[in-house]
Amino acid sequence: AAIFRTRRTNFVVPDPVDPNVFTQAGEVRVDGVEFEGAWQATRLIQLTGGYAYLGAKVVRGDADDSGRRLADTPLHTGNLSVEARAPAAWLDPEFGTVSTRVTGAYVGSRNLTNTSAVELPDYGTLDLSVSWALRGLGLDLYLQNATDNRYFTATGSSNFVYAGDPRTVFARIGWRY
Repeated sequence: AAIFRTRRTNFVVPDPVDPNVFTQAGEVRVDGVEFEGAWQATRLIQLTGGYAYLGAKVVRGDADDSGRRLADTPLHTGNLSVEARAPAAWLDPEFGTVSTRVTGAYVGSRNLTNTSAVELPDYGTLDLSVSWALRGLGLDLYLQNATDNRYFTATGSSNFVYAGDPRTVFARIGWRY
């Protein structure tokens, strides 16, 4: 767990005369709390999770954004994962080990820019994975955003937002030595 206060000076803010030009004239502060934890529920099941509260605001910026919530910074975020390993009795020892993981993540709503009335909505994602390991060799198969939830991310500019990653399948192979 952590309780923190972060201050950044010379923060980049839009120039009050030309919003397409940025200057290092701002100051932002983030007061936050973060919790992380893991629990080995059984020999084969592990739960992990985390939560963060970020009270982020512009301390000094241009006249329009001082005192406002810092852009693209959600107030609340969280995640929870459950990993289950197949019991050794189910598998031939020559086959290796197999595990599955389900992860849910939440990102709270956030302002598009410091002065914008546009708020990007909160969203959640669900990720799934299956892993296999044998004598240093590992193979993982991932399904990110399994529910194909539509969400948006900011770019730090008042002109653009991007759609978040759609349902994505990918694999990874690795060697540990």
